[in-house]
Amino acid sequence: MSYLKDSFEELKKVSWPSKKHAINITIFTIVFTFVATIIITFVDKGLNMGFRYLLELSPKAQPQIENAFDPSQIQITGEDGQPIEGLTIEGAETSTEEN
Repeated sequence: MSYLKDSFEELKKVSWPSKKHAINITIFTIVFTFVATIIITFVDKGLNMGFRYLLELSPKAQPQIENAFDPSQIQITGEDGQPIEGLTIEGAETSTEEN
């Protein structure tokens, strides 16, 4: 109980701000927060637009049909390296030619 008693004694020694000062500080905090939010939002939007613009310029953003995966180039072979007949990949034909 002495802790609580000592705490209340210390609170009596605190120099509290006046009502006018507390209101001014509160208003300043709210205005500062609002302005900072607006600034950060515009910076974020600007960086986002710049990033999207750079992505559009990137050649990788364009579809590259000539480098597309071609399943007909796959050859299914057994452990001995010989083609296995009867196994196919959808869209691909198996080749039984030996090199």
